[in-house]
Amino acid sequence: MTAWLNDVCTVDAFLDDPTGATALETVQAFAADEPNHLKTLAALPDLGRAGRDAAAALEANFPSIPANLDNLASGAATAALATTAINFNRCCVVLPAIDTLVREAAAVSGAFADEDVPSPMFPDPCGAIDCPSGVSAGAAA
Repeated sequence: MTAWLNDVCTVDAFLDDPTGATALETVQAFAADEPNHLKTLAALPDLGRAGRDAAAALEANFPSIPANLDNLASGAATAALATTAINFNRCCVVLPAIDTLVREAAAVSGAFADEDVPSPMFPDPCGAIDCPSGVSAGAAA
């Protein structure tokens, strides 16, 4: 869970400043690692409905993130276009679903029993995004 949230922070750093210190190649590697964490947590026995729904939303929405990063790397999309698409998906669906899945996985695994379950940080652009009311962690966008 902690490793996944570290991946999220690395991607967030790039999304907060695509021309900053976090290289696109680094972000691509960390974003490509996130589905591995999803598979691990989604496979936990006794994962509740909310956790399974969050995993399904992530499964449906993750592919667009590396696809947009690849488009940026190849020049098929500008940084503004690629990061806007990624931020909308991450802010409205992916990050809330990661939060739900991590909390559900912690509950069934006993992780973080004596401390608060960590939550993903949302990149700065999320503050300017008005997510549709019908989009939630349990629904694919």
